[in-house]
Amino acid sequence: MKIVHRNPWMQSISGREVDLQYLYENKSLQILQFDLLPGESMGPKILPCDMIYYIVEGNPTIRVAEDKMIGSKGTLVECPAHLVHSFSSNVGDTIQVLGIKVPAGEKTDQFRNHFFYGM
Repeated sequence: MKIVHRNPWMQSISGREVDLQYLYENKSLQILQFDLLPGESMGPKILPCDMIYYIVEGNPTIRVAEDKMIGSKGTLVECPAHLVHSFSSNVGDTIQVLGIKVPAGEKTDQFRNHFFYGM
């Protein structure tokens, strides 16, 4: 059994610690979870890997390339590698997202500094 713990180093530009946890990782993939408070956003960003996001709670605004939608609990979003994408938590709405990163990458300082952005 692999034990994975919280990563308190993940912060938004506003300085709030983002509740991000790596739930599982191996050579092929990483599974992570993050929360965004009302008014916060993640991105826009471009990753060198495919991401699949599952909305656990809330109704975020999701952008992938030129497409924009309002997600809801149970929405599954595919973000192919090298496409710009972002999530925004709508006013009064906290969101919780599960992410699957394929293939797994390294958790580097560059990743830490560019993953989350405050509004």
